Formats: sequence, C-alpha cells, structure tokens
Amino acid sequence: MRLKILVSISLSLCFAATLLALQDKADSVSGVWFGYYGSSPRDQAQVRLTLHWDGKVLTGSVTTGDDPFDLENTKFDPSSGTMHIEVVVPNGRIDYHYIIDGKVDKDTISGVWHHESGKGDFSLKKIG
Repeated sequence: MRLKILVSISLSLCFAATLLALQDKADSVSGVWFGYYGSSPRDQAQVRLTLHWDGKVLTGSVTTGDDPFDLENTKFDPSSGTMHIEVVVPNGRIDYHYIIDGKVDKDTISGVWHHESGKGDFSLKKIG
C-alpha cells in the first residue's frame, strides 16, 4: 500500500515538474529584448523588442527610435524556439513591411529580416 502511494506521489511530482519546465521555456520569450539589426556588420542600428507570450499568442512592439510599432502576423513555436514577426513602418510616402524570422536560444534571439529594399540580420539579448 505504501509503495502505491509513494509511486503515485512520485509520478504526480514528475508530471508537475514537467509542466512547470514547459511553461517556463514557453514563457521565456516574454520580456524586453535589446540589440542590433542591420544590413552588414558595419551598418547596425539599435532595436528594442517587447514581447508577451500568453501560451498561444505572441504580441508586442518594436522600437528603433522614439516611436514603437506594433507587431503583426506573429507566430511562436515554444518547442523549437522559432518565431515569425511582421512590422509595418511608415517612412514618408511609402511603408516598409518588415518580415522577421528568428530563434530564441536561452537569453538571445537572433535571425534575419527583410523588407522591400533591404535585408540583413539581428541579434537581441533579454534585458527584462
């Protein structure tokens, strides 16, 4: 009888620990990320990304200057750490439609981006 209870408690604890580990990994994307993006190693600009993952939907904003821009058409796969983000940035007479694909690895998001007239890479570190 004691053995059954001990096994049952052990299995319950393992299950709870697994759920907590998966939740922590999935929510590790939420927060503030800061880094650089550009079209070459010499041409880099600062960028700040604020993300919120509720377990199903990724939301947030990106700031490269004074004004934040809302993220659109976002996708995040917590099992692989991959994400897809789109951002529309007005620039005078035309809007730039940024397509951003990256991967979360611990406290870093890195990947590639492109828009109508440029492409490059980015690397961000979690700061909050």
